[in-house]
Amino acid sequence: MTLRVKVDMPNRDGKLRLGMYAYAKLTGTFPETWRLANAAVARQGDVAVCIWEENGKWS
Repeated sequence: MTLRVKVDMPNRDGKLRLGMYAYAKLTGTFPETWRLANAAVARQGDVAVCIWEENGKWS
């Protein structure tokens, strides 16, 4: 999978330049199951979407 991201990083020595590319491999773990109330899921055409709150922020 390819994902385009924007990253803000410290660049004290000036080695990083605008438009540079990087490759990264991200690993993580996910819970075995996710539980949502039916009222938390909305449909937009053929796509199911939901909004959740985590650590006081909505996503």
